Amino acid sequence: MRFAAVVFVVLLSSCAGVGYKQAGQTGFGGETGYRDRQVDKDHFEISVLGDGFDSFDTLESYFKRRATELCGGRSHTEVIDREYLKRPSVSPGSSVKWPIVRGMAACATPN
Repeated sequence: MRFAAVVFVVLLSSCAGVGYKQAGQTGFGGETGYRDRQVDKDHFEISVLGDGFDSFDTLESYFKRRATELCGGRSHTEVIDREYLKRPSVSPGSSVKWPIVRGMAACATPN
């Protein structure tokens, strides 16, 4: 009985979405999570890939959190795009849609 409870908790937690993390740490082949690239001193490209359990609002909150971290707490402006990426499903010939939020964060110049 205890084993069944542990299996149930593990399966349930696997359906909880990606959580806030850098891509490549865990998840479906390490794809889910945030990625960023510094374009210049005060501009960063950020993308956050979810799985089928994440909403755009959740991913956008992760985007904003990462932008705040990259800007060192300074204020910043964001340009954000939302879309779905198709990924292969476990069923042959089918696919699932994973939400992704991408955009640019521009950090305010310190005074």
